[in-house]
Amino acid sequence: MQRFKLTLEYDGTTTHGWQVQPNLITTQSMLEAAIHQFCGQEVTTQVAGRTDKGVHARGQVVHVDLDKMTDPYSVKMGINFYLRRQPLSVLDAHAVSDDFHARFSATRRYYEYHIINRQAPLCL
Repeated sequence: MQRFKLTLEYDGTTTHGWQVQPNLITTQSMLEAAIHQFCGQEVTTQVAGRTDKGVHARGQVVHVDLDKMTDPYSVKMGINFYLRRQPLSVLDAHAVSDDFHARFSATRRYYEYHIINRQAPLCL
């Protein structure tokens, strides 16, 4: 078994937050489905911190344990292949030791809030 640290970027506009919820599209469910398609393994990812509905991320860290021994580049590219139609990308992948934990090994977190307070809708 090999543990990988994945750094993610996503647009949460159309998702119902990070955590898997029955019958809803979430960031975690999209990622875990892509990992399953990549390696055929059912996984549960561990995240540094969950996000709410509509929240975007640049640099969200998760870890996942894979049975299949492979190199980090193949993990990144393989997962991204199955995410290509989703608003989610793996920016980086690293093999890490078994004692690494995305949440508990974090040394810092950054949050940036943009509040648009106007009548006209936001168009990106």
